[in-house]
Amino acid sequence: HDSKFQTEFESRTSIFLTQQTEFPCLTSKMVVVVSILFFISIFNSRASASASDCGVRGSSTQGPSTQIVGGEDAAPLEFPWQVFVQRRAGHIHICGGSVINKEYILTAGHCTNTSSPASSYSVTVEKYHFGQQDPNERKLAVSEVTTHPKFVRSTLEYDFALLKLETPLDFSGVDKNVMPICLPEMDQTFEDQTCTATGWGTTVNNGQTLAPILQKVDLPIISFEECSQLIASVDNEDAMICAGYKDVGKSTCSGDSGGPLQCPRADGHYVLAGVTSFGTTCGAPNHPSVFSKVATQVDWIKSVTGETP
Repeated sequence: HDSKFQTEFESRTSIFLTQQTEFPCLTSKMVVVVSILFFISIFNSRASASASDCGVRGSSTQGPSTQIVGGEDAAPLEFPWQVFVQRRAGHIHICGGSVINKEYILTAGHCTNTSSPASSYSVTVEKYHFGQQDPNERKLAVSEVTTHPKFVRSTLEYDFALLKLETPLDFSGVDKNVMPICLPEMDQTFEDQTCTATGWGTTVNNGQTLAPILQKVDLPIISFEECSQLIASVDNEDAMICAGYKDVGKSTCSGDSGGPLQCPRADGHYVLAGVTSFGTTCGAPNHPSVFSKVATQVDWIKSVTGETP
């Protein structure tokens, strides 16, 4: 996006200088004031563009499927922030994840292991098929792994990990088909919304085979109170958010961990509401999927990625 900004800057600068030449009656003070307003307009337009350069979902043309337990096939690049997280040794798929900026992937804390170095993980962007290579997929090395300081592996509270890429993504070049998902506002709520979970998880409860292509399932957000009544281990509202049906067999399942629960904003852009964490019985009525709640952890995410909280 920096190249776009440079082009816009050069174009507007040229116009400004031309206008200044055509109107020599401008005083030096007037030129200073106009110059300040001119540069403010450029940076404001850049900020607006940056705010919109996230969460744009691709088109959906695929038909129904029986994967991700009650879901359907996603279209290629429908979720351009979705990534495939692997252990480099043996090329073993372990989790999904989400691009949140050019350097960082947000996934689940239980997808990582403190005894494993960052170099043991890889992240693949533009991944669609499991078990075969896609034409434009790129496998990237990980240089740092940061788990949430409050992460509890036994209860999966604050189940987050940030993976820093060894080489940043190039959204205006080789990674032009990749886009970060938008982060929510701090403490943003999603009750009464229907959101979408994605992943390559197993097709049935206790299944051993991952889905051959990326799957999606629409799930309504349910209240924390209702979720905690259905699943006893859901006992931390600051750390968990739930989605699912009472009477329909749709859910995330094993292998979907770390992937996004994405919710549409009023402007149509998608926000990362949750990171797939766990469930009890895949696809069973009254067994919602549990996600790590992103909205309460935005400040932590920004502190790790170097953005201003």
